[in-house]
Amino acid sequence: MVRDIVLEVQSRVGLGSYGTLGAKEGTRAVTGRILGLFERLQTEKRFSGIPEATALEVWRFSNSNPPECDTTEIPNAALKFLWEAVGHGLRRELETLLASEKKQRPFLECVLEQREYGGLYPRGKWKGASPKLFALYQVRVCGRTPRVLELAHALASQRATELDKKNLDRLKREEGFSEASVRNQFRGMIARMALEGTFTIEDYLGLFPMREEESGIRVSFDGWNLIRYYLHYLDGFERPEAQTRQALQESPKLALVRYYASCIMRDYVRERGKDKFRSDLLSRIALGNVGLPWLRRQFVRLAETLPGFTYGAWKTLCLDANAIGFGSELLFQFRLLWGTWLHKDVLAESSVPVYLDSSDLPDEVTLGLRERFAQYVERRGLKRFHSDVLLRLRRGEISLDWFKRQLVSERNGPDEPCTLPEDQWDDLLRDAEGRPCSRERFFQMHLVLANLYREANNPKEEELL
Repeated sequence: MVRDIVLEVQSRVGLGSYGTLGAKEGTRAVTGRILGLFERLQTEKRFSGIPEATALEVWRFSNSNPPECDTTEIPNAALKFLWEAVGHGLRRELETLLASEKKQRPFLECVLEQREYGGLYPRGKWKGASPKLFALYQVRVCGRTPRVLELAHALASQRATELDKKNLDRLKREEGFSEASVRNQFRGMIARMALEGTFTIEDYLGLFPMREEESGIRVSFDGWNLIRYYLHYLDGFERPEAQTRQALQESPKLALVRYYASCIMRDYVRERGKDKFRSDLLSRIALGNVGLPWLRRQFVRLAETLPGFTYGAWKTLCLDANAIGFGSELLFQFRLLWGTWLHKDVLAESSVPVYLDSSDLPDEVTLGLRERFAQYVERRGLKRFHSDVLLRLRRGEISLDWFKRQLVSERNGPDEPCTLPEDQWDDLLRDAEGRPCSRERFFQMHLVLANLYREANNPKEEELL
């Protein structure tokens, strides 16, 4: 590298150019010099590859007053990608790509941070990177598997056969996947493939990684970009060699999704059979006729017999950062799991995950409900509590007023200290932003009672947990 820099400086001086090498060139010039060096080394067969743990320190000086010095480390993985790209004859294409890039999110920065580089994708008249470079970048830099790229290409190819030229050209645009209706057409295709045994939840999360750090069940948008790329290169698929990687641990959120999908399916099939499950429930989900209300009903019913159906779990699965409910992604992942299990003809079992045993209610409300439950069971027994309270709650025969009568001061006698004054009850029915939340509070209190019933009915279960 030093030799190449010296030769370049001498060449510039010979041409009467005395400007500082690299001035106003940015990281693009650094990448170009590395590519040139790697091509020379490979041509001369000086090295067989980049040794493990080798990194490159780039020092960039300025002649300003006072002078400045920036250093950038190019790690081993980035050097290996550039070396391999040169080995595949991609130096000229990379240099063309660099010459047309904008200042925002430069190529080298994206490589160093192991994230997507926008210049790889078709945009307007720009055709994007070749399938060979695109696939190499996705596998070596972004960490995707060849299987993920195969799936994106297969989905693009299948959809392309179903569209005329006008609609296919519309789908190829940058905004082609911005509409939910377009994405849902592909999701329907994926769900059918799951039923046929050719697409799994692991495949799906390879294309659309789970956003573990965000509230609720959400996935990345990146998979749609991969599919859009391959709509432009239907006949040019390049399958790169897979990297040797350690086995990936299952996503914590996927473990949750798997557990609740398993519980719901086993309960449904036990009551109505597999044929009804497929023809009724899966068909209704495909038509968009199953949503949060249905999920709520599953939670309060299964909370009576199975652990984990708490409001803390509901928040993790179905609420965003603003406590707004959404369930479309969760239901779609349920649908994929159910399709796979139906294809394999199994009723999957999943271990109880670590869950948040939280009601998200004020302590005095939770304590009050626990006291009322204990009093009711002591007087009439568990069976009467189930038939008189829980079944009536599920049938909609008990309203929020019933909970109010159990908890506010007007209900309590001299030996029964009040749980909530009237004004605190009114405050309870509004969230932290002052928005009405009566339905959510009703759901929370219903879940508390259902879980209290399960705990009382299965005392040994709590010891095991």
